[in-house]
Amino acid sequence: MLAPDSIIRKVIVARFRVALFSIRHELAYQVAYSYPLPPPSTLFGAFAKALGYSINCGIRCPKEARKYVDKIRAGVSDDQKLLKSPVVLVRVRGVLEDKRLPGNVNELPRFKDAMLREYVFASKSFSVLVVPKSKDSLDVIKATLPLVDRMGDSESLVAVESLKVVEAKPCNSRVVTVVVKSRLAKGGSFIVEKATDESGYRDNFAFPVTRIPGTPEELLEVSPIEVDQQVLCADDLRFPQGDDW
Repeated sequence: MLAPDSIIRKVIVARFRVALFSIRHELAYQVAYSYPLPPPSTLFGAFAKALGYSINCGIRCPKEARKYVDKIRAGVSDDQKLLKSPVVLVRVRGVLEDKRLPGNVNELPRFKDAMLREYVFASKSFSVLVVPKSKDSLDVIKATLPLVDRMGDSESLVAVESLKVVEAKPCNSRVVTVVVKSRLAKGGSFIVEKATDESGYRDNFAFPVTRIPGTPEELLEVSPIEVDQQVLCADDLRFPQGDDW
């Protein structure tokens, strides 16, 4: 772990481009309700999977990933817009289950499976903050992040547009723009959801977005979260100082 009194630390800020994504809420049936932004466990799982591409760690990948990643959190930019919309997704899953194609048109309905989905459409790429366990972890994280290819269900494809190492320094602010534990939130308009952190522990998290009132669909916009502790700035992201957030 990084020293608690460390004020200036090097972190990685990546830009993830996703046309749409669907991430099942822990308490939802299928993916009938999606998180508005990727929770920590989703991003950590995507990183662990990508790590497996390079070191072939298999079922040990989550344990290996925790050697390098302390925090990995989704963040938002000032002009980001998100639109949540439900769909019914139909897949011909019977082909995989029966290991054959339908014999005729009449057999096709039995091969289909309609599933509830809620997709989030992002107006632009969003930032992902990665806080390494140590300075020695930076090179591994930089080499692994470009291998991230999915985030959420199988249709949620990801393209990593860029990543850079930046120095996170104290800034004149008391608001954060990344997903944090809800007990840190002292003000602002944000969405609270139960989710899982990078270590597999469940908690209530505050997502720095809010619904735009008066819109027919669930249109979300950026809404920074007020905290009462020192905030660090890294590129266009702001996050709390310390380890428990």
